[in-house]
Amino acid sequence: MIKKIALMGIIMALAVTVTACGGGGADAAAEDGQPVGDPVAVEEEVPVNESVEAYGIVEATNEQSISVDFNARVNKIYVKAGERISKGDKLVDFDISVLENEIASKKWKSMKHSMSLIKKTTLFQPLI
Repeated sequence: MIKKIALMGIIMALAVTVTACGGGGADAAAEDGQPVGDPVAVEEEVPVNESVEAYGIVEATNEQSISVDFNARVNKIYVKAGERISKGDKLVDFDISVLENEIASKKWKSMKHSMSLIKKTTLFQPLI
């Protein structure tokens, strides 16, 4: 309890001392109204340029190659070099009519081959 009272007394004495000294600093005015302290030279105001111009090369940190395993003609490219893309964005439209024709032709040949095998196996089956 005595320690608390002594501590409070010290804090109050310190507060009175600081207040009595004024603590005005360089902004305080003397009795005649003039600023106290060294005079400061005021330079002419210069407007601040808020834009910054910079030149350089921007390089990607992650590059990804895209390739297809068939030959096709490109009808349309939907993105430009350096453009940001997201998953699911359409990048290129291919003309795959040649590929579709090749698939149809191979299906037709496969069906003809299957039919010929069926005919051969049914002709040589023994009659019971």
